[in-house]
Amino acid sequence: MGVLKNNFPKAAAATKNFYVDDYIGGAESDEEALELYKQLSGMFSTCGMSLRKWSSNSEKLLENIPPENRELASSKMFDSEATVKTLGLIWNPTSDKFHFNELKIEENVTKRSMLTTIARVFDPLGSIAPVTIQGKVLVQKAFEERVNWDDEVSGELKEEWLRYKSELTNLPAINFPRYVGVKPAVEIIGYCDASEKAYGACVYVLSEDSNGKPNMHLLCAKTRVAPSKNRQTIPRLELMGAVLLAELMEKVMTAVSIPVSKAKCYTDSMIVLHYLRSNDPARWKTFVANRVALINEIIPHSKWAHVRSASNPADCLSRGCS
Repeated sequence: MGVLKNNFPKAAAATKNFYVDDYIGGAESDEEALELYKQLSGMFSTCGMSLRKWSSNSEKLLENIPPENRELASSKMFDSEATVKTLGLIWNPTSDKFHFNELKIEENVTKRSMLTTIARVFDPLGSIAPVTIQGKVLVQKAFEERVNWDDEVSGELKEEWLRYKSELTNLPAINFPRYVGVKPAVEIIGYCDASEKAYGACVYVLSEDSNGKPNMHLLCAKTRVAPSKNRQTIPRLELMGAVLLAELMEKVMTAVSIPVSKAKCYTDSMIVLHYLRSNDPARWKTFVANRVALINEIIPHSKWAHVRSASNPADCLSRGCS
C-alpha cells in the first residue's frame, strides 16, 4: 500500500471518496481532473482492476477516457436532458446539479406504508431535511397510536399524512448544486435548534470566488425526532441539537480538511451557551455534563455564539416546512 501511495499520491488520497465500488469526486480544473483520472486508473490497473462507467461535466476529461469505460457517450452526456444515477440521486452533468428520484408512494395509510415511504426518500446530505422530518414526526405519531402494522391510522393522522404525501410528489422538481467551492474555505458555519417535536443541525461553507466575492452554500443537515417515551425539556433538546451539530461539524471538517480554527457554531439557546461556557461541566447533572464534555472536545466553547431565533436557519429543521 505504501508503494501505491508513493506512485499515485492523488489517487491514494481520493480513496476516501469511494462508497463500496462507486467513486464520487471532483477537481478544481480540467487538468487536475485528468491527472486524478490517470492516477486512479493507474493505481487500480496495478491491482488488476479497471474503473468503468466514468461520468463528468468536463469534455476534456471524457475525451481521454475510452468510450467503453464511459457511462454515456460524450454526445449524450451533454444533452440537457441526460442524467446519471449517483448513489441514489440523479446528477445532470450539463447543469451540474443533483435531483431527486420520483417517489413511489403507497396508496393506503398504515404504519407500514408510512415507514416505507419515508425510507424511500434518499437524502444523504440532508438537503431536504425540513421536509423529511415532517414525515418522521408523523411516523412517530403512528407508532404512538399502537395500531397494527397493516391497520389504517386514525382519521386525523391520515389527513395529515395525505397532505404530506401530496407534497412529496414535488421532489423531482428540487435540485441543488454539486459544486459548492469549499476551497479555499473562509469558514465552516453551523447552526442548531430544537422544538418539542424534533431537533436538527445544518452546516454551511463560506468561501470566496476568484474576485473575492463571498459565497455561502449549505453543505449538509441532519435531524432527529424528539424521543416520545422519555420526554425531554426544551433546554435538553437544544443541548442534544448542539451535540448533533458538533458531530456533524467534525465529519465535515474531516471530509474537506478544514481546521477547527475556521469553524463557528451558533445556537439560539442562551441556556446551552451557559452550559458550554462553564469552567466545570461536572457541576451539572450527568445528562448535561456528558454532552457538554463531548461538545467541548470537538468544538471549543470559544467557537460558539448566539443567534436570534428569527435568523436561525436550523429553525426549519426542528419544526419542518414545505
